[in-house]
Amino acid sequence: MHVAVNGGMRVALLLAKIVVSVAAVMALSVIAERVSTRVAGVLSGFPLGTAITIYFIGLDQGPDFVAEGAFHTCLGFVASLMLAVSWYLVSQKIREGAAFYAALISVLVFLIIALVLKFIPANHLTALLLPFLGIYLSVRFLAPVKNIKIEGRARSSWKLLLIRAVLATLIVLLITGVAESVGATWSGLFSAFPVTVFPLILIIHKTYGPLHAQTLIKNFPYGLGSLVLYAYSIHWSYPSLGVKFGTIVSLLVAVLYMVVIYFWTTRAASQAVER
Repeated sequence: MHVAVNGGMRVALLLAKIVVSVAAVMALSVIAERVSTRVAGVLSGFPLGTAITIYFIGLDQGPDFVAEGAFHTCLGFVASLMLAVSWYLVSQKIREGAAFYAALISVLVFLIIALVLKFIPANHLTALLLPFLGIYLSVRFLAPVKNIKIEGRARSSWKLLLIRAVLATLIVLLITGVAESVGATWSGLFSAFPVTVFPLILIIHKTYGPLHAQTLIKNFPYGLGSLVLYAYSIHWSYPSLGVKFGTIVSLLVAVLYMVVIYFWTTRAASQAVER
């Protein structure tokens, strides 16, 4: 069922998008700086930005619209993985202006892969098989990257915080706006754009350099499985439970996965240090 949204509600949704998206990026950047970039990388795979996008599209366009594009969102996470991997590759090859070129090229890679994915049938099999195969291959490819902890944290200032907040806001609003206007298939694919991870990697890269950004990228695929399961769950939960309760159930699925993968990666990292 399509849900009509009046002008007042649109303003409320817009403000909610800004607050939640900025909070997500800021929280992860703080975790990267004060806890570790490895932990922030894993947690960045949790459905923060994507959940925001899907939720508000669901309120605006209706749960059936979102459910129709959910499997395409699962496929779209393959494009998100390629965005992260291409950022890593560019940061390895280019030194001057690496953050700018990495951001630009990785977005282009995302769009190209999303265009290819548009022609792949999105069904129960491909929605799980392709993204988890991509996760496995990405983990293997990025395995040599070292986990580097941030030392000498950048001094916070209102100007730095403002720049981070504006960047995160612009990205999530742009992607959400595009997703709402291109139909269910493209909407599903664009919902997979890493609206939280992309500005986070850019912030860390610009502030601390490519090696710390690469640590985020290395650990991002581990957490991405929660996003895949979240979107897969949306296909079932939104039509039967509605947007709000469907979101809660799907988030619980994502949380369960994230708890398992967090302890597994933490144990693996501890064993690597001991060796």
